[in-house]
Amino acid sequence: MVNIFVVRDCSGRLIHLSHERWKHIVSKHYTMSNAVEKIRNALVNPVILRPSKSNTMIVYYYLWEKEKNSYVMVLVKYLNGSGFVITSFQVDVIR
Repeated sequence: MVNIFVVRDCSGRLIHLSHERWKHIVSKHYTMSNAVEKIRNALVNPVILRPSKSNTMIVYYYLWEKEKNSYVMVLVKYLNGSGFVITSFQVDVIR
């Protein structure tokens, strides 16, 4: 399956966004329907990274959107050194 993108994150690790995960994002979070580049930017240039408190393989990436006064949050799971986007949506505060 061809991915929508593969990118090196701010720490040099590879992360991909699959078509299956993209379909999930736009079906559950309609405000993200034109946000592929925002997701990519959140991975490459996040304002903050937060590890999950409940799962050491999950990291939250945040990108500030001044025009929306909110963050694009991207949830990434790492397996064997590389990661994949699980979901992404807008949030008002860093979790």
